[in-house]
Amino acid sequence: MNDFTQQLSAILSVSVFFVVLFLAIFFGKFHHNILVPFQWATYSLLLSLVVGMGLGALFQFIRSDSDKETD
Repeated sequence: MNDFTQQLSAILSVSVFFVVLFLAIFFGKFHHNILVPFQWATYSLLLSLVVGMGLGALFQFIRSDSDKETD
């Protein structure tokens, strides 16, 4: 995987993490439950890891596919 796709997948996974964390804190204010943001932080961390790995694999597949066409 080249540097660009690694950076892009890392940026996207971090942004997913922070968006879900922000939503967790926002909705946690309504629930008045201190554990809700921590639950959602765990979910968002797992989701961002999956998104990052999935996008990395997708970009790798596209790159390898385009490399085959040039040969």
